Amino acid sequence: AGLQWDCGQADPHVDGNGVVDATDAAIRSQLAVWRQEASGLPWAKLSSKVEIDIDEVSADIVGFSGYALAY
Repeated sequence: AGLQWDCGQADPHVDGNGVVDATDAAIRSQLAVWRQEASGLPWAKLSSKVEIDIDEVSADIVGFSGYALAY
């Protein structure tokens, strides 16, 4: 199974400095899908595919868990 985020509607300003710049682009390129098996357990970064051109991030998943998109 796979999980995919469409980030096309997300604000391109990521770092909070008031300007959309190369730092924001660098952060977006580091986005990944993270998994948490159960509440209170640590989050694990999954191997993720970031497609900047089409504003998508995806990852293969193996089961039901908590998932988040972060860098």
